[in-house]
Amino acid sequence: MSLRKSLRLLQRAEVNVEVQGSGRVTRQKPEAGEMLKPQTSVILYLERDEVDVKPSSGKEAAK
Repeated sequence: MSLRKSLRLLQRAEVNVEVQGSGRVTRQKPEAGEMLKPQTSVILYLERDEVDVKPSSGKEAAK
């Protein structure tokens, strides 16, 4: 999930948010689905998407 969407959802819940990392949200603490009281602290852990890039051969690059 994007950080922007996560922050929008958590803002409605009136919780305190800490962001660690950069990229997309990969997990959170407390876990998703747990009931939260207002002013509870939530940590969002972010990671960048990895892109698998295969090197091209000379023949393919020339096309």
